[in-house]
Amino acid sequence: MKPGAALKVVSAKCPKCSSTNLRRSRWHRDDSSQLRQRWSPYRCLACGNRFFRLSGRIVSFVGVASVCVLIIAVIAFAIFAITTDPPGIAQPASSQSVTLPANAEKNAEPAAAQALVEGGDAKSHYERGVRYLSGEGGLAKNPAEALKWLELAANQGHSGARYKLGILHRTGLGVIQNFETAFRWLELAAKQNHADAQYDIGLMHKNGQSVPVDFVKSYVWLNLAAAQGHLAATQAREEVLQMMSTQQVAEGQRASRDWTPVQ
Repeated sequence: MKPGAALKVVSAKCPKCSSTNLRRSRWHRDDSSQLRQRWSPYRCLACGNRFFRLSGRIVSFVGVASVCVLIIAVIAFAIFAITTDPPGIAQPASSQSVTLPANAEKNAEPAAAQALVEGGDAKSHYERGVRYLSGEGGLAKNPAEALKWLELAANQGHSGARYKLGILHRTGLGVIQNFETAFRWLELAAKQNHADAQYDIGLMHKNGQSVPVDFVKSYVWLNLAAAQGHLAATQAREEVLQMMSTQQVAEGQRASRDWTPVQ
């Protein structure tokens, strides 16, 4: 093999004297066809040193390949960063079981019940409030929290929630005691034919608790509760009868017959 025509190259440096005054040779076979080599021969015109370096095509390919690998690495890292949770924040998959802290069960809500609560279902609001009152059903006892859920149900017309709100305000459980507010909630429940509420309203009229003493109204509410089998109301009605005149009894009986519940 013998060197062919020489070409001047200024991109390389002589490893001996650092001169860029170089000439590059192309190797040819004896049949004059070009031999593609990975390395190209050079001669320094300044010091006469001969040396080899990677051919320009190989260098260009390596450079392009390096850039491509770098771009792919950056894209892969970005995808990994997006799909991976930051340190300390665990997002368990829905199909995996999750171990809750020891006290978490006290505030856990079944998924179906939670969905109803979020959907504004009055019955689910009421039931959740009752569980907070009793401390049962997986919830810690919390009268103040019970008050909040019962108010949601009561404002949607739930008679049971209205009755319990009346009791909470009358006893001061989970809220500052207020007989006027208690009477308002109890009366709303009583008008919906809630027997316990009718009994309590009857006693409040009998004793003048937050309202003036009124034996006729007391008799009407106690009479309505007694008609539903409320034994305590039946006994209280007999006590009120002893304090009423014949005219008042007739008025109370007539009001009881004409009464209709609020839907």
